[in-house]
Amino acid sequence: MARPAKPSSSLLAQVRAYYGLSQQELGAYLGVAASLVSHIEAGRRQPSLAVLEALAPLTQQMKPAPAADPAAVPPGAVEPGPLQARRALCRHQAANLRYELELLGPQAALAARWARALPALLAPLPPASPTAPPPPGFTPAAKATYQQWFQRCWLDTRLTTLDPAALTRWHLLRLRAEALEAEAAGLDQLLGEAGK
Repeated sequence: MARPAKPSSSLLAQVRAYYGLSQQELGAYLGVAASLVSHIEAGRRQPSLAVLEALAPLTQQMKPAPAADPAAVPPGAVEPGPLQARRALCRHQAANLRYELELLGPQAALAARWARALPALLAPLPPASPTAPPPPGFTPAAKATYQQWFQRCWLDTRLTTLDPAALTRWHLLRLRAEALEAEAAGLDQLLGEAGK
């Protein structure tokens, strides 16, 4: 099994790496065979004076690579088609997520209403009894006691917030929608700059 080749530190290898050339391409530029470029890079042959002279214009333009700036804009024209397609997809997906948020909105609004109303509704009622309900008697007092017990139990089941799973879903939907909307706004800006 062949060992992988070690990266070469020869001048030709540096030129190839700097300009992104294959051995065939550099050989064609220098007017020599790709096999000779390979031999020179491997140290099996020395470059001739003609090769060094042909390399000179390339090596004179080689400058130390500056640290990569991720915010730097690469040169060249922007192809608008893929950007427009991505922007449309972002807007479509964000609209779907906003719709799902709207479906959770009424649940959240109901929970907020109950949270505001429950203290006043529970105040006149006796505390919930951990024992069995009072028997629903036929006297007005027994009926009133049973009705208060039932109201207290029923009010205790009202949700005053979204359940944890729905609340987590609400936050995730909102964050995803905002991220897609921000991406679409960035694409708007990029497409606007590309159109100038």
